[in-house]
This record gives sequence, structure tokens and C-alpha cells, in this order.
Amino acid sequence: MLKQELQGKSYWLGSMSNSSSFNNKPNRDRIFSINTSGTGNAVNFTNAGFYAGLRQYLINWGDFYGYNFSSCAADGRNPKLINGFNLEGMVFGPDNTTLYFGFRAPLVPTANRTKAVIAPLQNFETWFNNGSPSGNPSFGSPIELDLGGRGIREMIKLSNGIYIIIAGSYDEVLNPAVYRWSGNASDFPQQITSFNLNGLNVEGVLPINEGGGLSLNKLQFISDNGSTIYYGDGIEAKSLTQDNFKKFNSNILSASAGALPINFIQFDATRSNNSIQLNWEINGNNELRNFEVLRSLNGIDFSSIGNVVGIIGETNYAFIDKSNISEKVYYRIKAIENFDKNYYSIIKMVGSAILVKPLQVYPNPIHSGTFTIALNQLGDKKVSIYNAIGSLFSTFHFLENQKEISTLHWPKGNYFLQIVCGNGEVLKQHLIVQ
Repeated sequence: MLKQELQGKSYWLGSMSNSSSFNNKPNRDRIFSINTSGTGNAVNFTNAGFYAGLRQYLINWGDFYGYNFSSCAADGRNPKLINGFNLEGMVFGPDNTTLYFGFRAPLVPTANRTKAVIAPLQNFETWFNNGSPSGNPSFGSPIELDLGGRGIREMIKLSNGIYIIIAGSYDEVLNPAVYRWSGNASDFPQQITSFNLNGLNVEGVLPINEGGGLSLNKLQFISDNGSTIYYGDGIEAKSLTQDNFKKFNSNILSASAGALPINFIQFDATRSNNSIQLNWEINGNNELRNFEVLRSLNGIDFSSIGNVVGIIGETNYAFIDKSNISEKVYYRIKAIENFDKNYYSIIKMVGSAILVKPLQVYPNPIHSGTFTIALNQLGDKKVSIYNAIGSLFSTFHFLENQKEISTLHWPKGNYFLQIVCGNGEVLKQHLIVQ
């Protein structure tokens, strides 16, 4: 069973695979949702709908792209073959609307099965509609990842936007590995070799928070020992009749410092007289070398205006732009680690010293894959995005004054943005995705 959480709601997915006797198992073809409220002993769970039938859509998708999923998922086929059919990863993409489905098997393409594959279901929540789907699911193009001949066993998104992928063999051979990935189809995953996974059959992973922030060198790994025979009786642990005899294990492992990417906790830019003050905060990272301060007058083309040296153990940094720019200006911080690994903050806009609009959307037209919403309103803000024919394309809430949005899987064209603020004010903006 796979789980993915978003905005107080969790989604759970069956493996879609055949049974251990290689027969079709309809009860595994389920995706359902649970709403969670409260904390501690007062936590409450309520059913938020389910759907049975996603498996066939996935098979059709794979057949369309030449993966021959119909054969991989056929009755009588072992799901744990290189050309089997077995889902073990699920996570929302960078746009928080596309849901990624990661396959343990099959590896692709059919002529040279070396890569793991992800099926991206666009605008998932709009389609799922609390278990009463709105039309047919719309899948995007496949995302093929080189994980060293392994399939996907788990995917999570860290609080800093970086994805962690647990890769493993499609069969029962122990061959686990950890990768970090941007979540973008055009980017390659990078293996993190400093976590010692020897002897573990990793099926799950969780982030570790320390001192109120994300740890950059620790992860919690959950291992499934279901195929292990513990008691000399020839019975695998997952087939034992008493649940308390079944076993799994959990390990918090440490890697080299900075194994996980830099996390920008906060980034602010404010105008003060004739200068602009930049302040940012990160989680500690011993691999940090320096920061490059980037500036743009259009939110698209950035150039370097200065550097700040990184200090081991330091988390708060500042820079003052004394260039006396009175018009609207944009800033971004580039963090540079040793070995020239780079990570970027979100873009911050500082309004004109003469006039500041209540709502700023930039860049617009959008051709870089992301845009930022900026407005001087506190509290909850509901965002609704409509396509050119007036159909609801996406909806979400945010609390901060600026929000970066990914358009990774958006079709090109015109959109309309509507924001309902906590005080009832309604703001609108025309968007163009190129």
C-alpha cells in the first residue's frame, strides 16, 4: 500500500499487481483518500472517497507508449519480473497537482530494459473528485529514470522540494540505493552512496527533522522483511497466520554532511530608502561554499550582483543591494556546494518605489516552467486557475505572501488566475504559458 499526503489529505494506492500466485487481484486496484484533522490523541480520520479501475488506465497508457503493459500485467505473469507489472511509488510532482506513479516493474524500454518509469497523472485531484472521477484521467508523457537497472520502491518529496527515490531490484534480490532528484522530467537523478543500506530491503523512507528543521544527512529507512523465513518452517514472514510473528525494521541512517540538498527555509527582500535588503535562512550544510546573489528586471533574465561566503554552522545570511533601483526588481539566491552542486531559492519581487500593485504575477508570459504569485495579503488565500474555455484547471490554498507555482505539465495557452483572499477581496490575472 502506497501513501501520499497533500494539504491534510492522504492518498493510498494498491500495487495494481498480480498476486503471489500470479493471478489478477482486483482488490489491489484501489486508490482511496482519507482526510486527517486534529493532532495527538484528538486526531480524526474520515473517508474521502475511493476509486477502483485505475489499473486499466495505466495499462492503456503503457501500451500507448510502446511498453506493452497488457502483456506485463496479464493473468499468470509474475509481477516481480523485469517485464512484470508492479507499482510501489507515488508522490505529487513539483506543481502539486500532477501525481507521479512509479513502477517497480517493468523496466523500460522493451528493447533494453534498464530504466525505471513514472506515469504522471495530470490534475489528479480534479480528476479524482473525492472518488467520483470527472471524466477520464489525463496522463502525461513517460518519465524514464536511470536508477542503475533498478525499479522504484518509494518516492517522497522533502520540505525543501527535493525528491528522494528508493530504488531496488524488480525481483527479490537485495540491491537498494538512494537517489535525489529535482522532480523534473528533464533532470537526472543523482545517487547518494554515503547511506549504508547493506542487508536492507528498503520499501519506505521518511525525512528526519532536527532542531526544528530538515536534517541534511539523515533519513529513516523502512525495510520489508516479508519474504524472510524466520522460524525454520519454510513459511515466509508475510504468510504467517499470526501478525505479531511478522517483522519489518526501521533504521535512521546518517550519511556524509550535506548528503541532502540545501534547504532555503526563508528568503525576504525589502526596500529601504535607496537600497534593498536581502535576508535568507538555510538549514546547516557542511558542503556549502558560497552564495551568489542574482538580480533581474523582468523576472526571467538574472545576472550576478554579488557573493556571500558560506560559513559552516551558520544558517542566516544577508546582502544589501545599494544600486538605487526605483523600478520593480527581482532577486534569487544561488547556493553553491563543493563540487559545484547548485541550488536555488524561490524568486522574490520588490515592487516599484513609486507604485506597488496589490497582485504581482511573474514572469508572465511564462516560459521557464515556473511563475510566482506575490501579494500583500495575510492569511489563507484560495487560488483557482481556469483554462481558456473557462473550465477549472487547478485549485489550491497558500498562506505566505509569495508562492512559486510549477507549470511543468501545463499545456501551452491562456489561463485565468483568481485569488480569493481571507478578507473577501477577489484578485484576477490573465496568464500565458508558452
